[in-house]
Amino acid sequence: MTAARTVLVTGAFGNLGQMMLAELKRQSFRVLAMDLDNPVNRKVAANIETLYDELVWGDLRTVDFKPLLQGLHRCDSSRGGIAASDGSRA
Repeated sequence: MTAARTVLVTGAFGNLGQMMLAELKRQSFRVLAMDLDNPVNRKVAANIETLYDELVWGDLRTVDFKPLLQGLHRCDSSRGGIAASDGSRA
């Protein structure tokens, strides 16, 4: 995973998550999309695969984030905005 401009978006295949994926790609970020593994999300993911670079299926309550967070520029829950590595908000 490229560290400098990689962003993790959880809830990536919901309405807000999809808008965030599009905006992050427009801004040339490398996007790691994460959401629950279910038939609806799989269909959405297949339809918008140009909006993310890597896909992780997982549940926020059980996933081990440590490997995912190493070297990330930003991390977003698609509910609380985007937190930059310097603590500012975008």
